[in-house]
Order: sequence, then structure tokens, then C-alpha cells
Amino acid sequence: MSHDWTSTRDGRAVRGTEPTWSQCRRLARSVRAARHGREAYAWMRPRAAAGMFRQRGPLPLLLAVAAAEGLLVSQGDSGVAVLEPPMRKRRRPLSVRWTVLRFAAQHWGLLLLAGPPISLLLLAIAAALLHAVVPALLVIAVLTAYLAAAMTSGLITQIVSDSRRPPIRAVANTMAATSWSLVLLHQPDDQSARQLFDSAYQRFTALVRAEIKLAAHELGGEVRVRVTDTLVGRLSGITTEVMRDLVSSSVRAGMPFGPGTELILMANATTDQEPSTRQPQVAFFWLYLFALTVLTLGLPMMIVVPERSDCLGAECAVALTDYGRALDWLVYQMLFQNVPGLSPSSGNSVVLGVLAHLLLPMTLLVGVVAARRSMAEHRHRVSVAQRERERMLTNAHVLIVVTTPVEWRSVARAAYRATGKAVAMDFQHRQVVYELGSIRDTTVSMIRIGDQGALSPGGSALSTVDAIQQVRPDYAILTGICYGLRPKEHRIGDVVLGKRVQDLDHQKWVEEQTIQVRGENIQPSPTLLGRCHAVAGTWTGSAVREGEMVSWTKLLNSDSAVKALREQRPDAIGGEMEGSGFHAAARREGVEWVIVKSISDWAGQHFDAEGREAEIGKPDDFQQRAADNAADFVLHMIEMGALSAKPSDMRR
Repeated sequence: MSHDWTSTRDGRAVRGTEPTWSQCRRLARSVRAARHGREAYAWMRPRAAAGMFRQRGPLPLLLAVAAAEGLLVSQGDSGVAVLEPPMRKRRRPLSVRWTVLRFAAQHWGLLLLAGPPISLLLLAIAAALLHAVVPALLVIAVLTAYLAAAMTSGLITQIVSDSRRPPIRAVANTMAATSWSLVLLHQPDDQSARQLFDSAYQRFTALVRAEIKLAAHELGGEVRVRVTDTLVGRLSGITTEVMRDLVSSSVRAGMPFGPGTELILMANATTDQEPSTRQPQVAFFWLYLFALTVLTLGLPMMIVVPERSDCLGAECAVALTDYGRALDWLVYQMLFQNVPGLSPSSGNSVVLGVLAHLLLPMTLLVGVVAARRSMAEHRHRVSVAQRERERMLTNAHVLIVVTTPVEWRSVARAAYRATGKAVAMDFQHRQVVYELGSIRDTTVSMIRIGDQGALSPGGSALSTVDAIQQVRPDYAILTGICYGLRPKEHRIGDVVLGKRVQDLDHQKWVEEQTIQVRGENIQPSPTLLGRCHAVAGTWTGSAVREGEMVSWTKLLNSDSAVKALREQRPDAIGGEMEGSGFHAAARREGVEWVIVKSISDWAGQHFDAEGREAEIGKPDDFQQRAADNAADFVLHMIEMGALSAKPSDMRR
């Protein structure tokens, strides 16, 4: 079963191979056979208002219609994910056949509730016109019985479901109706679970992007789209424990009411705020009704005994001398009515009758108060979910830029220690973005530059521009390894904070091999520098060195070149190859930036880690130590909350 969905030039989604009915039936059987398949089945096919029927069509039909709309992601005949747009969104136009099937799938309960009665009514009218009175009456009787059964079933379903439905489930329903939602996520093969989840999220972003591009195309324009909406999921729609654990631990997922609760919000940004919720309470209205029922069934026994002792002669014929009479009289008293042929003969019964008059107004009052409390609780929970959603979309965003595999691994490990969640990859753009999660209200993303240096097609300048245009970060940090220029004063693994960055690529050669450096000497963002200074005081790792860094797209491994560089730039403490392109891109896009690296070597000079002369070049263990120190310092700064405020939100 394959679905190859692409986008045309104007952004429209083009459907590939449609599933067969047999494939949809196999997928439906696989869903129902899963550990939590019944929950997912009930979530996709809830009971209609008439509890006899399901609100939506059979699961194979729902899967087939979802595939026709491009909302289904499948893996063979076992793994499947189904997306659903918000109710306010206009659905994709389909052929007449699929339009009819979609209507049937979405209004299955209505068709079953209204279809048979309408058919029976037409049949009865036809029989009456043919003067077949008895058949017409029989059809009317069947119609009446059908409607009575439907209404009774609906009433029982509403009472039972309202008493059992957790409040958070109602919030999840509300959120799912107003946002894109992931209604089904099923993969019995644990090894393929992550791939299906990532594919479903990528399909969501592709569909949103296609709709926006299509709208722009219809207006005669073209846009570059970054998806910022959230995808709402429900725990009930996830069929296996492995998949539930995977979604809960994903950097994209947030549970505003705590782990294991029904509502799941998924976005490129998630929050690490502690869940805000209230302690579950027994619904007072149902407790009141239970107490009222017990009271109503118990009071007649308090009436019968005095009635039997107080009635005299003929009075006993109308007195409340047995339980049935007392119960009937009491219920009528609650409704402010008198029972014909029954009358109390004791003062005790009269008093109880007067008190029974108060039960109906009291019940109405309790019902109104309970309804108001329930509505207020629902609004509170929805507001919690909405605030969580807003936080997921409005966190400050940090983009970490690295170059080498060892730098990438160091940042990924440091982020995992902070979040406990594995890296997620976003392949929807030219530049692959690695999502690291949310730390102290700060969304953290990472890119890896394709080539060392600044000016190649995969170098720092173009790669950083692409990444910034994709994720729109508030801060950009270039981190990783660098070479040191002061082996007698510094040590391998020291963190280097570039207070200024000197571009050495722009030079002028004059007579007698004199070189004049004409590149920019730029100071990074004062905001980020200030935060780095503050955080350095709480840093318990390696030493933090501040000074000028040189950026030169030449790989140095020469004593003479390093000595010349030290003579030319006596204030420089370190150097690297990507900084000039990185800061040019960040400045061009208006993003706050800083360079934080760590010393891994001395650019070919023969010194060991402690600055002693030795025959040593660029050992890998030094690179690993330096990359880890730089990554740990950057993540420590984020964990301290130094980057939790957006520059635009700071008070002037």
C-alpha cells in the first residue's frame, strides 16, 4: 500500500496510488487487534446522539476516505496514521464518488437515524394511498418503535457517557475540533514506530504548507512557508504502548495536563513547564442525584409505619399504609401534585410532604450550579491547553550551528541530558533542522553546516541564511572546536568566547609581501555577550577565555603560519573557519549572534593539552573534549534561562 504525495508548483497536493478496499480492511483489523485498539476505535467512531449508532462510518471506509483526501500515512498493511483538519477548514474537493463516500463516513449516525424512518414513512404513505390500512398501521408501529428505541438508547448513552467521561477528554475534543489533529497512530512493529510518527508529522506540515501556497497562488503571489501551527493528538488514538511512550517522549510533544493524560500537543516547539491541572473530583450533581434517589426510596418506609398506627376505620382505605402508595404519594408531592384517592392521615406524613415540595426546586438549583461549575471547569482546562499551545509557538528560539560530526554529537548529547528526549529531524526544507526540544521556555534547534569554511555552497554563510529563514530564531550560536593561539596561557578544552571576530579572508597584498587585513572586526550581540558573561560565573566546567577570535577559511597546521598570525593579531586568543560567514548571515537576517567554541589544538604547533611542548598534532580525543565543553557551556546557558526571553519582549 503506497501513497506518494507531492506538491505542484502552486502548492497543491497531488494524490498517488489509492488504497484498495481489501487493504483498508486489513488495516482496520490490525488497528482493532492492537492493545489499545478498542480505545482508538471508539475515538474514531464515537457514539452518535442516538446511542444505537456510531457517529462515523466503518473504519475501513474512514481510512479509504482519509487516503483519498491525502490525510492517511501508511506503512504496508499494518502501520497507519490518520490526520484530520479543523472543522472550520474547507475540505479538499473530490470526485463525485469520493464526495458521497466522505459524506457517508462523516454522517453515518445521521444516515442510520434518519434513513430508515424516512423510508418507513414513505412506505406508510404509499400504503395509505393504496388503501392498505393495516399494512400502513404496521409500518407506523415499526417506525414508532424504531424512534422510541433510538431515543431511549440516546438518553441512556448520554447519562452513562457523561458520568464516565473525564473532563480532560472534553477539552481534547474541543482542541481537536479547532486545530489539525492526529486521530489515529497505529504501528504494531516497534522498530517502525518512530518512522511512522515522523512521517505523520511531516505530512501535517506538508498539507498546511500546500494550503498556504495554494491560497497565495490563487491571489497571484508566491510565499515561503514556515509551519507554526500545533498538531493535536489524543492518547486514545494511539494503539500501542511503544507508540504512546515514543510520542510522550518526543521533543515535538507536550502534555499540558501531565504525563499519561488524554491531550497531546505537537509542534516544532514544546514547553517544559510543569503541567497545570486541578485535582479530579466526583461530580457533585451525580452525587446529589444518587443521594436524592436513596432519599426518595427510603422516605416511604418512614411514612408507612405512622400511617398504619394513626389511620382509623375508613381512613385506612386512602391512607399511605403500604410502600407503593407512600412512594407514589411522595413522588407526586415532589411535583406539587396530589394523588387521586390517597391522603396522609398522620402529621409526620404531612411534614414530609411539605419538605418534598422543596426537592424539585433544590434539584433544579443544584443542576444549574453544577452546570455552571462544569462549564467553568471546561473553560479553565481549555484555557490551560490554549496557553500551552501559545507557549509552544511563542517560546524564544535558539539556533545552534555546528560543523563537524563530533560537534553534532556533543550538542545532541548535552541536549538529551537536559530534556531526556532524542533529537527529531525536520526534512521539509533545504537545510535539515535537528529539533532538540524545549529547555526553560527556550526552543532549541540545531543545523550542521555541510562544508568547513564560509564561502562554499554548503559553507556557513549560505547554510546559516537558509536555516534562519526556515526556523526564524531569536538567537544564533556558532559552537564547536577551534584552535588556540596562546598555548602557554590556555589549555586544551578551555571555552573561548569571541568578544570580537576578525575576518582574515579579505586581505590586501602590497610590496615586500606585506599583508593588510581589510576584513571586518565585528562585536557579537551585546545581549548574548552579557548573558555569556553572567553564566560564566556559574559555570563549573573548564575555564572560559574571552577575547578576539580570528575567522579564516584556511585549515592551519603550520608553525610558521601560526607565529605570523600571532604577530599580526596579538590580541587574538583563538581562530576557526566558519565565523565570518556565520556572523554575516546572522546580521543580514537581523538575528542576535555569538560564537562560543573550545580549544582542541594549537593549529599545528607542538604542544600537549597542558601547554608543554610535545610532538603532537590534532588528536581526536582533544577534539571530543573541546566539543563537549563548548556544547555543555551553551546548554548550561540555556538551562539557566538566559535565553528564555525574546529580544522583542525585553523592556527597553
